[in-house]
Amino acid sequence: MMTIEKTIKIRAYPDENLGNASKSKLPDEKNNRLELANKDALLEEEKSRSLEHLKTIVQLRESLKNEQGKNSDLSKSAFELQAKLYKLSTSEDSQLVRINAQLEDEKKKSTELCKTIEQLTENLKQARYISSALEKKIVEQDAKATELAEMLRKISSIAAGV
Repeated sequence: MMTIEKTIKIRAYPDENLGNASKSKLPDEKNNRLELANKDALLEEEKSRSLEHLKTIVQLRESLKNEQGKNSDLSKSAFELQAKLYKLSTSEDSQLVRINAQLEDEKKKSTELCKTIEQLTENLKQARYISSALEKKIVEQDAKATELAEMLRKISSIAAGV
């Protein structure tokens, strides 16, 4: 605490007005001391608050450093994840292009096979028609052969009987 020294001037000859003036100064001096004590108390209170604020500032700075460190780590992780995502996206894109090309090839093959199936189905229909026609001719020829064999037997029997 600070102490303030005051010098009081006293006259050598007492004067009635002066006596009243010195008496009136005493309460002012008490008021000044009280006011000074109040101001000292306020000053101490402000110092205490300032110290608390300083502690809070130090804590906040430390928290800020920690958060900045976390943010740095998170930013690094986010960057790494973005790089991985880009790699995966690029890889998937190239796979998609490759698969689309394979799909197109398979579509072409499938179309060609469908055309071949249609052609073979048409050939089978024609072969069945021809086979059916040949069967009819064979049946007709067989009937003619049977008929001719019958005639030949008749002719043989007539020739043997003569």
